[in-house]
Amino acid sequence: MVRFVVMIMAVGAMGHMGRRLLGSQYGLAVSGLAGGFVSSTATIYAMAKLSKQDAAQLRGAAAGAVLSTVATMVQLSLALWLLLPGLFVIVLLPLLAGAAAAALYALALMVSGHPARPSAWGGVVQGHAFELQATFTLAGFVLVVTLVAAALNAWLGPRALVYGAAATGLVDAHSVVASVSALVGSGKLALADTPWAVLTALSTNTFTKAVIVLYTGSPGYRLRVLPGLILLMAAVWVAAVLALGSHSL
Repeated sequence: MVRFVVMIMAVGAMGHMGRRLLGSQYGLAVSGLAGGFVSSTATIYAMAKLSKQDAAQLRGAAAGAVLSTVATMVQLSLALWLLLPGLFVIVLLPLLAGAAAAALYALALMVSGHPARPSAWGGVVQGHAFELQATFTLAGFVLVVTLVAAALNAWLGPRALVYGAAATGLVDAHSVVASVSALVGSGKLALADTPWAVLTALSTNTFTKAVIVLYTGSPGYRLRVLPGLILLMAAVWVAAVLALGSHSL
């Protein structure tokens, strides 16, 4: 949990630096993408807090939040490529579709509307890089979700693969790859039975992010980020139905 708190603070610092170097729009977008490789969940939360400090940051923060999910897709793809190359080939199209949808949506957010005005007071960036009370609030939420996921995994066991993946995905979309890899390697699970588990973990992980957006973001932030998350998962599942149909799943 200390590690997660540090991640949130690191993402907040990146966002603060990005605003100073590139401005509130492009700086937050780039910081969001980079922060996603640290933690997309923490990035979405940090962008929600930054957007509340100044309305001028809203569009950039929303774009950064959506772009952080692209990093999730890249990390998930790399994990699959390293541990389960056969599964990587099967789910590559859904992951690419989701990443492309999120990237295009974020780009649309950045170019739509009027150019971002200076952050505040002659362009000086306002706000703080760290907000400890808010950070520990999110950390407590993630701790509760982690405990619930662990309890569900212990109760369901490896036989209920999709349900276990759904529980694991509430916290981390990538760790399910290691679990599936171990089961396939030990001969307890066929590779053909695994794609839905990975995509389910990704879906529940996106659900966790949506909950964070709903409870921490401003109305404007929710209005911009939630459609991006919905579009992301719609693209993933449409592509999955098309791609996985040829694998008799």
